[in-house]
Amino acid sequence: MAVLKAQRVEQAEWQLSARKLGGNEHDFVFTDESGMHLKHHTIYNHFKSIVKQIGCESTRFHDLRHSYAINALQAGDSPKVVQKQLGHYSSAFTMDTYAEASKVMRKASQDRMERFIKQVSDL
Repeated sequence: MAVLKAQRVEQAEWQLSARKLGGNEHDFVFTDESGMHLKHHTIYNHFKSIVKQIGCESTRFHDLRHSYAINALQAGDSPKVVQKQLGHYSSAFTMDTYAEASKVMRKASQDRMERFIKQVSDL
């Protein structure tokens, strides 16, 4: 939240210095200095610079979407929620696309069931 609040302050300063009060009429979170949405090439160039700095040059911007989906599913978000977040037509498509996460989730489920059975059998 602190980063987002700082971004809002910076945007207000940009608008004042550019005399473009109200330049961010759509209330975007991230804008250029004139309050307009960020251009695709601007985001892409910054992203490529960052991944190069951390030694992951081959990382694609789209990989962030995959990382989000897999981590959300593994963290316990329902496939339906992840489907809606990603804009997929169906949660079945989401799960088919992120099958690797479902393998991890299946293993976690098996482990939980094993613990449950042991716990019940100890009663």
